[in-house]
Amino acid sequence: MMTVYWRLTDPEHRLLSNFSWAAGMYHPMLEKFFQTFFQGDFPTKGKRIYLEHVAEVRRLVPPERLLEYSVSDGWRPLCKFLGKEEPKISFPRGNDIASFLERCQTRNRRQLLNVILQAFTWGVACFVVIVTGMVFIRCLSSFPREVMFRNSVG
Repeated sequence: MMTVYWRLTDPEHRLLSNFSWAAGMYHPMLEKFFQTFFQGDFPTKGKRIYLEHVAEVRRLVPPERLLEYSVSDGWRPLCKFLGKEEPKISFPRGNDIASFLERCQTRNRRQLLNVILQAFTWGVACFVVIVTGMVFIRCLSSFPREVMFRNSVG
């Protein structure tokens, strides 16, 4: 099932959702969507629920106002329905399965790089704080006690 459902079940994306704020927001949204609209079982109920939805749309929308369209049909039926001329440019074909998977995998890689960069940044920050603390403690311990507490005793 190479749909957005694949994105929900992608193990890489699921793992990244624990570390990347973007994946951490997107993954629960996908879970909620499939739980809500497909009764929590898209693989088994998805097609039936989709067909029920299509039937309801056909029942509610007058035939003269309804265009049943497949993007593989290109510009012609869409432009005819809208009463517009067909554009001179070719119909965009950017949402096929291969490009969808490529975009998802690219997004995963970028999110992974972002997680690594954040971890590195936090690691460097912690290192700097620890080293600064150690230097500060060493500096304090090198002062004679009477200098450190001279003004504190009234």
